[in-house]
Amino acid sequence: MSTITIKAECHCKSNAFDVCFLASSLPISAPMCHCNACRHSTGQIFTQCLPIQSAPLTPNDTGNFADLQYLQQYQTTSASSNWFCKKCNAFFFATFQDSSGLLKWSVFPGILEKIEGLFTTAHHEFVEETCDGGKADHYRRPHGVEVLHYQTTSTDGSVLPMNWTNEHVSDVFIQPLADDATFNAYCHCGSIQLTIGRPLKHVQPNDGPFAVKPNPVSIQPQHGLRYQAAHCFCTSCRVTSGSTITSWGFAAANHVIDRKTSKPALAFNPEGSPFFVKNIEGTNQYESSPNKFRESCAKCGAHVFFWDATRPVGFIDVAPGLFDQDAEGSRVERYFAWTRTLFDDDALDRKVVKDLRDGMQEYYGVPSGIWPEI
Repeated sequence: MSTITIKAECHCKSNAFDVCFLASSLPISAPMCHCNACRHSTGQIFTQCLPIQSAPLTPNDTGNFADLQYLQQYQTTSASSNWFCKKCNAFFFATFQDSSGLLKWSVFPGILEKIEGLFTTAHHEFVEETCDGGKADHYRRPHGVEVLHYQTTSTDGSVLPMNWTNEHVSDVFIQPLADDATFNAYCHCGSIQLTIGRPLKHVQPNDGPFAVKPNPVSIQPQHGLRYQAAHCFCTSCRVTSGSTITSWGFAAANHVIDRKTSKPALAFNPEGSPFFVKNIEGTNQYESSPNKFRESCAKCGAHVFFWDATRPVGFIDVAPGLFDQDAEGSRVERYFAWTRTLFDDDALDRKVVKDLRDGMQEYYGVPSGIWPEI
């Protein structure tokens, strides 16, 4: 059988592998998964993995299986595991053991050297677990083709309509927020437990990149100011996450509270430098470029924060896959305005950028990037 071999490597380069795809199977039709386990174990608002022919191979070798000693394994279900870099926390592989005991391997496409012609998005699955449609409402027509939103899996066959939201989140969404309103966020293993406050009292007039006024087209005006949230295509995010699209919500650092200590997870000091000081336990810290840090759960690998130690504005990036979907929906849209895409030129597939931006404009009625900033 003819195979195609592609290199997979993370940001810190501690791990590099060859992965093989059956040529006749390309492009692979891969679903986007929105289940709670995937979101809370990675910090991403969705996951997408591609099946490979075997366990990963040693690069430029003669087909020998690679040494995985620099990867950490975390079991997400009784039959499934994620494998991520111990240093930079990039997600590399997912494994699933079927009923016969066979271990099947898949790769996260963000760490691949190239993806052109490799896969298409088949459909969205486990959309019901988002409670609000999640990323499926933004990425509506992958490569111009409208795909189905499955309640669970395509095998079950139950399809949810476009723009679906469950009854609880629909009822919550129309309610105004109290000044002291908060919501929770957590990783899959429970090591990271956060409370995040609304931006009303903490946003200043010069904080336009991080907060927006209400959008009268689609958002109830009583929600007031909200933090911005965005989908990022930058190379650093991609090869430290394993996802071709990495999403972030911006929040005031001193109102992201570690529930275990009741202290801000990152302390912000506007008078000093560095401006941020880590104040949370249970994370693995990686400096992806000078003074720019990424925090991930040391146990399950879920991405938690990105922060710039020299940024004088008191905002940090929070991984939205941690958001408590049962209370507010996975997008938490009373607190966050999903306004834009970032670093579009870095995308491995520019068609994905266009389809995502078109989907966001269709859903919100406002073109990406021109929301009314404060």
